[in-house]
Amino acid sequence: MVTAMLQRALRASAHHLSASSSHHQIHQTTTRGLASGRSVVSKYLSGDDDSPYDANDAAFDASNRPRKFNSKSSNNNARGSSPGKLQNSSTKQFNLLATAGSGEASTEANGAENGTRKRTAPKQEWRHRPSHYTAFRPNGNKKWWKEMDRASFRKLLDECMAVGKVSSVLRKSSKALNFLIRACKETADDTTAVALLEEFTGRGHVASSVTHNHLLATFLAADKVDAARAQLTQMEADGLATTFSFTLLMKHLLLKSTSKNDDFEATTTSTNHEQLNDVLAIFNEYLEARDSRAKWNNPLLHFPTDAIYVLAARAAKQLGAHDDLLEIYNECPVTTAVDVKKEIAKLAIASCDDQGDWKAAVLLYDELTPKLDTETNIALYEHVVKIVARAGEFEQALDVNGGDWYRLNRTDRGWGF
Repeated sequence: MVTAMLQRALRASAHHLSASSSHHQIHQTTTRGLASGRSVVSKYLSGDDDSPYDANDAAFDASNRPRKFNSKSSNNNARGSSPGKLQNSSTKQFNLLATAGSGEASTEANGAENGTRKRTAPKQEWRHRPSHYTAFRPNGNKKWWKEMDRASFRKLLDECMAVGKVSSVLRKSSKALNFLIRACKETADDTTAVALLEEFTGRGHVASSVTHNHLLATFLAADKVDAARAQLTQMEADGLATTFSFTLLMKHLLLKSTSKNDDFEATTTSTNHEQLNDVLAIFNEYLEARDSRAKWNNPLLHFPTDAIYVLAARAAKQLGAHDDLLEIYNECPVTTAVDVKKEIAKLAIASCDDQGDWKAAVLLYDELTPKLDTETNIALYEHVVKIVARAGEFEQALDVNGGDWYRLNRTDRGWGF
C-alpha cells in the first residue's frame, strides 16, 4: 500500500514538472517570436530586407499589409490541458504581431514549438475591396502589389512623384486611364485626353468602351461636336458604341438647341432646328445600330434605353414632329419603365393638342390609363377630354374601345367643358 502511494506521488510530481517546463518553453518561444517579428518590421520600414521595393516608398507601412497566416498547426498542438490553452493564446498573440512582419517569424515559432520540425510560411491571402486602390511595382522577375485606401494611395503618389518613380510604381490600368480622361473632361482638354489614350494603347493597353465614352464626353465638353461625331462613328466601326454613347451626343445637342438669355433662364422660343434634327438623326442611327447587332453580340446597345427615348421625344416635341413623336412612343421597348412612358405620353398628348389629333390622344390614353397613378391619370384624362371637345368628335371618341376610357375615369355625368 505504501508503495502504491509513493508511485502516485511520483507521477503527480512528474506531471507538475512537465507542465512547468512546457510553460517555460512557451514563454521563451513567444518572446523569441516577438523579437523576431519586431526585427522584420524594422527591416521592412528601413528597406534593408530583400523586398521588391526600397526605402523611398515611405508610404508603405506595416499596418497596411493585409496578410493572413494559418495558425491551425500551432493551435492543434495543445488540446485539453491548461498549458495548451496558454500556448494557444500566446500563439494567437504572436501571429497577430507577426502579421506586420514576414513569414520568417511564423516559421521560426512553428519550428520551436514542434521541436526539430520546421514549417514553411503558409500562402498569403489577399482580400480585394472595391473601395481600395492597387499599386504595382515590378522588380526583375518579382512582382509586388498592394491594396490601400484613398488616403494611403494619395500619400503614395506624393512620395513617388517626389522621387520621380511614378511610372515604376503604378501600372497603367483602365481605372487610371479613365480617371485621367475624366480629369481632362473637367478642363475641356481634349488634346491631352487623346494623347493619354495613344500613350496607353501604345504600351499594349486595350481601351474599353467606358474609356471611349469618357473621350467622347471630353470632346463634347470642349464643344467639338464634329470630333465627337467622328469618335462615335469610329466606336460603331470597332463595336464599342453603347447606348450611353448615343445618349451623350443627343443630350449635348438638345441642350444647345435651347438658347439662354442674360439671366440664364432657359427660353423655348428660339430653338435650333438643325440641332434638333441632328438629335432625331442620331436616334435613328442608334436604332439601326441596335437592330443590326444581336443582343448577345453587343448587349450594351440594348439597355439602358430610358434616357435615349425621352431625349428623342423631347426633340420631336420641340421640333413639332408629331408623327415622329408618336412613333417614338410606339417603339418603346416592353421593358420601358412606366414613369418613362408617362413622360413620353405627356409630350405626345400635348403634341396631339397642338395638331388637333384627338384620335391619337384617345388611343394613347386608353392604352396607358390602367398603368397610371391617380393624379397623373386625372390630369391626362382632363387633357384628352379637352382635345376631344375642341374637335367636337364626342360620339366617335366614345366608339374607341367602347368608350371605357371615358366612362371609367369621368368625374361627372357629362364632358364637363
